[in-house]
Amino acid sequence: MVKLSAGQLRERILSEVAGTDLPAGMVALWSLGNVGFLIKGAARDGLLAIDPYLSDAIQAADPTTEFVRAFPPPLAPGDLGQARAVLISHEHDDHLDPATLAALVPLGVELVVPGALAASLADRFPRARLLKAKTGVPLELGRLRIWPLRAEHPEYREDPSGYPYQLGYGIEVNGVRIYHSGDTRLSDALLESVAAFGPDVVMLPINGGDYFRERRGIAGNLSFREAADLAWELGAALVVPLHYDLFPNNRDRPAHFVDYLLEQYPEQAFHMFAAGERYLYAKAGQPAWLPPA
Repeated sequence: MVKLSAGQLRERILSEVAGTDLPAGMVALWSLGNVGFLIKGAARDGLLAIDPYLSDAIQAADPTTEFVRAFPPPLAPGDLGQARAVLISHEHDDHLDPATLAALVPLGVELVVPGALAASLADRFPRARLLKAKTGVPLELGRLRIWPLRAEHPEYREDPSGYPYQLGYGIEVNGVRIYHSGDTRLSDALLESVAAFGPDVVMLPINGGDYFRERRGIAGNLSFREAADLAWELGAALVVPLHYDLFPNNRDRPAHFVDYLLEQYPEQAFHMFAAGERYLYAKAGQPAWLPPA
């Protein structure tokens, strides 16, 4: 296999996104690294992006930061200009990337954000098309449906109007239900809300947390055990781990997640993504389908 240059990888992704038009019951997923993903089903429904960190804004703002990218972004921020919407889970810069948003706002891309962040984002980006998301209140974006779900990073917080500061998202695309947790820990309330959504695919962080990271201001997430246990508890057809590739200072070994899954839940399907990779998911019972050559 020939290794692609950064430019070749970008062109491949853009070509795949433009040419993807899937039948009901199928979605395409592309990893952008960290927790960022692109999602597309039928072409008429458009492209969704979640938490795209497509810059080195963190390091540019603070050259001494420990958050240094392990690899370059697979796309440029402006490449998402045709997205139906970009979903943001919370305010940390590797999820709410100021450089990516600065490129997308002039292009008119709609931004779905936890409602408590909308006022500050409107101040920073006056031309932004902001859709304030509230926990448990579904949103419709054309034929796409979004369920803002509870997230706890490190705990659940609301503003005085009841709008959250962080969210996970349940997304129904082309008849497939996907849960992207954003950054979160686990609680009974979170488990109940996600179970009620009934995801086919769950996307969960596996980098955990510890005393020393928290002392440096790095909030913890699900551990690899919790992510695997949660996927099994939810009866998900596929689990996709997050937060294991981009920042060496804030990750756990993905092999631990794989080993635990194979030991405890050998029937649980999973997929480990390389940055820029496309994965096609089909719900059980869908007719055979192959992408065009």
